[in-house]
Amino acid sequence: MGCCGQKRAALTSVPATAVARLNPNLPAASRQPPIAPQQSAVHMQAAQASPVYSPVALRYTETSPIVVKGPASGRQYQFSGSNPVQLVDARDVAAFLRTGFFRQS
Repeated sequence: MGCCGQKRAALTSVPATAVARLNPNLPAASRQPPIAPQQSAVHMQAAQASPVYSPVALRYTETSPIVVKGPASGRQYQFSGSNPVQLVDARDVAAFLRTGFFRQS
């Protein structure tokens, strides 16, 4: 069984941000743990590494309803004769056009 001195020592070794998060009376900004410099650099690199793709309007030229999965994005798109135009991730467009069932709107 540990003595009280060990518990006090453990409590004093807890970072201030952990103590601040435990106190609900503190403003929200002071309860948030700071982001470590290496974490923010990783997040910035990930944001720069993943380019943003603009959607492209594609028209389905058939009438029967279909669901297709974009080979690059992994997104699913639903087309039908009553809903032939959908916005498609630009990375998926070339593959859809090769099928002959789609054209750009």
